[in-house]
Amino acid sequence: MALTKKVMAGNAMEKVVISYLAEEFSYNEGVTGFVASEGSMGDLTALVKACTSSEIEEKDFHRLAVNH
Repeated sequence: MALTKKVMAGNAMEKVVISYLAEEFSYNEGVTGFVASEGSMGDLTALVKACTSSEIEEKDFHRLAVNH
């Protein structure tokens, strides 16, 4: 039971952080997301979002890059 409570607390904190950042960047109410502990998951999420919500054509996807 203790582990479940810790996971739930972490999830609640994540929601607070996402909500705060959404408000700071003037995103619409109800925006969702997650906090990734490693860059690779965050990078992958950003690339998928860029590919699916922009006017970048599929033939140009290979040109997308993440620079660290």
